[in-house]
Amino acid sequence: SPKIATIACLGNHDYGVLTRGGLGGTRGLADYTAERLGRVDIFVMLNECRTFRRGNAKLQFVGLEDYWSERYNPRLAFEMARPGIPTIALCHNPDAAHQIASCGPQWILSGHTHGTPFSKARLGDYWLRPREMHFASGHYELAGGGNLYVNRGLSYGRRILLNACPEITLFTLCDADETSAVSRSA
Repeated sequence: SPKIATIACLGNHDYGVLTRGGLGGTRGLADYTAERLGRVDIFVMLNECRTFRRGNAKLQFVGLEDYWSERYNPRLAFEMARPGIPTIALCHNPDAAHQIASCGPQWILSGHTHGTPFSKARLGDYWLRPREMHFASGHYELAGGGNLYVNRGLSYGRRILLNACPEITLFTLCDADETSAVSRSA
């Protein structure tokens, strides 16, 4: 179980199937999903910021609605962020990475691609093709010192992208002093 909190952000399928500007959208699905996850103590961040504390240490998360939803609003989400506190942004679609990076988080955590550049995916040639096709999976350094991590995800139902292995990513957060000690001893 989590030591402090379990948080999440929504992705395109949480609004319906093939949702770009409402195509295939299901009215109320995102709110229903967030409410149901809330019932099991998973806090879904909808264009908002939350600061978590452990002792004297603080870490803030900014969670965004899906980039393709009509409700995506990084300005609103980062309006609540406090400068000087380490910040991790959650946004399902890595297409938003450059825009989000300009708001100042040290890390952006995304998914959506299932680990394959959409230019190589059969369906990606026709629908919902991301602009940032080079953000397929893994770690990317962004301009201005930010970082992006794109998780391949687990997929659902039948796997379409056979060459993309499912992934669960585990990040271990540590105090900056501990990080310095680790890098000096390495």
